[in-house]
Amino acid sequence: MYNGGTGSQVGDECWVAGVLSFINGSSANTDTNMLVRHDLFKYGAFLGPYVKSASIFKCPADKSFVTIAGQKTPRVRSVSMNNFFGEGTSTFGLRPTSYTIYTKASQIKSPAALYVFLDEHEQSINDGGFFADPDMAYDMVDFPASHHDSAGVFSFVDSHAEIHKWTDIRTMPPTSQTIVPRGIIPGDEDITWMQQHASELK
Repeated sequence: MYNGGTGSQVGDECWVAGVLSFINGSSANTDTNMLVRHDLFKYGAFLGPYVKSASIFKCPADKSFVTIAGQKTPRVRSVSMNNFFGEGTSTFGLRPTSYTIYTKASQIKSPAALYVFLDEHEQSINDGGFFADPDMAYDMVDFPASHHDSAGVFSFVDSHAEIHKWTDIRTMPPTSQTIVPRGIIPGDEDITWMQQHASELK
């Protein structure tokens, strides 16, 4: 299934449903059904019948919230999926990629080296996909979270998880920053690490 869609219609299937946003007050910010109720969202929430609990989609260290009717309400998701897993293009269809888009487990050569899920930065997270672009050096498309003493949590294909320490301050924009500057960040080796663990050459 394409992990970067909205889970709202045919052709836009996603492992979760909805898009998080501080701007439009999307119901995906607060509706746990969009994470686990595949029976209600037939084009999204595909993991719901297996995991059942929405709490696994949110890191306790993520303190982001939305304001609804004057009340601060915590957002329900901090987790995104590596954009190279599932149907769809990994580079927004702008150009071909030299890297594998995984639609079958048999395509995976190094399961211990490829991450599937991670916590994404509060101001970067939107749809279900975390976009990395190993075809373009130092291209920061989406920002990872850094809640754990300047580190982020990743879970890998082989089922192990690790906390990866960031080394470049530019990887860690303030959580209060409303517009995250995406694009080329020359010399940011944190980006290189994420690109190297996002996919393998075809």
